[in-house]
Amino acid sequence: MKRVVFLILCVLIISSIVFAATFSDVPSNHWAYESIARLSDDGVILGYGDGAYHPDENVSYGQFIKLVMATEFPEESFESTGITGDYNHWAAPYVKLAEIYGIIDAGNVTIDNVDLPIPRIKMVSIISMADMILHDEEFDSTKSLNFTDIFGVIGKERTLLQHAYSRGLVLGDAEGTFRPNEYMIRSEAAMMIYRFCY
Repeated sequence: MKRVVFLILCVLIISSIVFAATFSDVPSNHWAYESIARLSDDGVILGYGDGAYHPDENVSYGQFIKLVMATEFPEESFESTGITGDYNHWAAPYVKLAEIYGIIDAGNVTIDNVDLPIPRIKMVSIISMADMILHDEEFDSTKSLNFTDIFGVIGKERTLLQHAYSRGLVLGDAEGTFRPNEYMIRSEAAMMIYRFCY
């Protein structure tokens, strides 16, 4: 009996190792490996057809919205909704679903910008709205915004940045800046999604 239990445990351990993400360009010592591997195992991150994740590339509007929506709507269940989107693009159904849930405003992500890099402040706005709507979280303002470069961030975007920072979804950098108009790379986006999910 002990031998049977031991063999079962070995199979489970080996299976979990094999199932872990094995993107060719994300080695186990990569700083975002754990986040990327966990999200890959859970079907949120799929990578590219060449077996790579391209961790240093910028994230597009469509890619980021897809990541956010995939955390709550797995591919198999998403396909059953019949949502097609307003334009011919692989990300259009995810954009449409985000609009339906009020995570993004209708018409803000179109065929003209869906493939463009998404600024960090726009990513934060989306992840904060998703946190409050999909996770039913109350607005969080427990932490003060001390970033030195957000003077131009006002109104709703500043409020949503406050929520994301208070919830630990975004941390800023060692210099105390947030760089709101710069772009986030795919490995950084994986870290944000990881914090959002787990």
